[in-house]
Amino acid sequence: MALSGGADSAACAWLAAYLGPTRALHIHHGLPTSDLMERAARAVSGELDIRVEVVEIEVDPWSEGKARQLRYEALLGALEPGEWLLTGHTADDQAETVFANLLRGAGIEGLAGIPARRAPVARPLLGVDRSGTRELATLAGLAWNDDPANFDLGPLRNRLRLRLLPQIEAEYNPSFRQHLVDVARTASALDQGPVVSPVGTGNEFRLPVPMLNAVGPEVAIRSIRDAVRRFRDGYSLSRPETERVWKVLQRSLTATELAGGIKVRVVDLWLVFTIASNRPAPIDWRVPGSISWGRFHLEASVAHGRPSAMPLSPWQVVLDFDRVGDILSIRSGPGGAPELLAGDRVIWEVGRRSHASGWIDDTTRRYLCAQCVEEATLL
Repeated sequence: MALSGGADSAACAWLAAYLGPTRALHIHHGLPTSDLMERAARAVSGELDIRVEVVEIEVDPWSEGKARQLRYEALLGALEPGEWLLTGHTADDQAETVFANLLRGAGIEGLAGIPARRAPVARPLLGVDRSGTRELATLAGLAWNDDPANFDLGPLRNRLRLRLLPQIEAEYNPSFRQHLVDVARTASALDQGPVVSPVGTGNEFRLPVPMLNAVGPEVAIRSIRDAVRRFRDGYSLSRPETERVWKVLQRSLTATELAGGIKVRVVDLWLVFTIASNRPAPIDWRVPGSISWGRFHLEASVAHGRPSAMPLSPWQVVLDFDRVGDILSIRSGPGGAPELLAGDRVIWEVGRRSHASGWIDDTTRRYLCAQCVEEATLL
């Protein structure tokens, strides 16, 4: 099982040890808080008398999405034949995931949230809220620890958890989280079923147009999103991308391009996806001002007073202007969207997260407010 050292994974470890032979895997991310969490994981495993293995991974530059991908690769890679990976995801994690996906414009797949079971991964606590796991872990006498990184307001998930969801529950609906969990349960039931599998590997894959038309819009879109996820570092389609690909499939649009340099067109009886190798070259950007980079358009302004509201969208950011400077660089990120750099430091992964090297604090006097818009590419 995955043992982070937090209350959720500690409760999951207690349950797993109660049910039968268990061993634990802890991922060390090399962050300032990682040693603290490793000590907590070792303490919990020692109290439960289960063996723990520490696996170190390096994410450079740091990205929540990339860290999640590498974490699962490491955990699954450490499984022995016949083993299942248990994680401590809770109902609160489910609500936060559904809400974040909804903000990004998710379809039925995104609203289904985190699957409770998908071999070889199982999440036995997905129906238990976070307060329940903390109570269980405390009553069991386990030396769990809160990860200080969970209180960092940089990542979108933390801002949803610490600010937006509590505000909605306090001012609008105290049952909002439970409603999100109910949405996930309903969407998951609707999202089950077969998909049309892609053909091809490497830089090109394709789906048969007649079969996509035969299975109906819901299954066709799920098939397309599933295929793209395999070839784009686990990232599926946004709503605008889904709409453009559907237009290509229906031949009302000749072709389009997705994030990551994936070009989509119909060739004979195939919907063809080609991963382009000619991504835009890195360029310098003097801010404030605006600039276009591929199909993305970025704008930045400088304010001398703190903004009245901080952006919740990962496509907008507020940074410390004096810390990042007025000459920035733009390069291609892992998913095809741009990354913004100050010198050799990544300060904003557009569409994902900002980095600590550009964050504002109590000493900030000038604020760089930037936003990015993805423009539909019609070929």
